[in-house]
Amino acid sequence: MKKIFILLMLAGLIFSEAPAWVQTGTVVEYIGNITYLNEGQPPNTVDIEITYGVVERTDLEVNTRFTISDVTNGVTTLDDYIRIRETEVMGTFSIDKDFITNAKVGDTMGQYTVLGERSYGCLGKTWTAVALNYEDPKLGISLTYIYDKDSGILLETKEVYPSYETHFVLKSDNGALGGEPLNGLVCLPGFLILLLGLFVRFQTGFHI
Repeated sequence: MKKIFILLMLAGLIFSEAPAWVQTGTVVEYIGNITYLNEGQPPNTVDIEITYGVVERTDLEVNTRFTISDVTNGVTTLDDYIRIRETEVMGTFSIDKDFITNAKVGDTMGQYTVLGERSYGCLGKTWTAVALNYEDPKLGISLTYIYDKDSGILLETKEVYPSYETHFVLKSDNGALGGEPLNGLVCLPGFLILLLGLFVRFQTGFHI
């Protein structure tokens, strides 16, 4: 399980500075699931909640504690720490927004391709979302990350591997972006996909 989730959130670390709102004490939460795809057996889906808490941000790195809770079985499956260098574009729950401010469909960022931009309703507000995607058909891997263009916060992620799939959406920023905490059960677009398995094509062509 530990290996799976380290891959889940670190697969895209490619190259910058974390957004200014990522500070010591910042807490961001996600909700979603992981579906295990064992050949010859029905898919096994487990509901998951992930909490990221920034323990310390220095000029060199962001040290974050992340807790993964198996909601389906009522257990904590992982409680660990990860250090992300300030020079990394993609962090555990954010991206250097300078890299997506002027991003256009088809632009590349390391191994990722920009799928597009669209309005995205989530937690009672409308965000301007930018989606990045990495595909490796030979290995059966597809990684999609959707970020808020203005703040750089991760809104939604879907990862597909041969033996399992993951899908997470922002549950709460706990006031990290300023103002009252944004709380809610789910980000609606992601949750509809999560529940119904909908194939959604966005206005500019990106889908998750």
